[in-house]
Amino acid sequence: MDGSTVFANRVYELAALAVGDRAAVEAAVRSRADQVLTRLGDALRAGRTPEERIDALIETYMQGALQVLATAASGDRIEFAEAEMKASSVAAAMDRAADAAEADDPQTVAAAMASAEALLDLDLAALYDLLL
Repeated sequence: MDGSTVFANRVYELAALAVGDRAAVEAAVRSRADQVLTRLGDALRAGRTPEERIDALIETYMQGALQVLATAASGDRIEFAEAEMKASSVAAAMDRAADAAEADDPQTVAAAMASAEALLDLDLAALYDLLL
């Protein structure tokens, strides 16, 4: 398989976190969300590099993947398996985005982000104009 799998390899860790004690999972998701939002806010500041901005977006989508897993963890096995597939697809898109960013290919970065956005049912298109 060509390309990196850094984010795809994190899905197992996210899934393991999502099936833990509900109170601990909720606290971890909230804490991580705060960190992700802070990082995203920092990425919007003037003088940030494109790499910093793309990394902040990637972490935002990975937080979305964690949220999908955490929400599905209280459901049945089929629901959780579907969430794992969605999270894996988001992570694969983020691997493509990271590889494209490294290759200085902004069109592929945007396409990978749009793919993750569709999977997570988000609309962050206006944010791309600010960050990319």
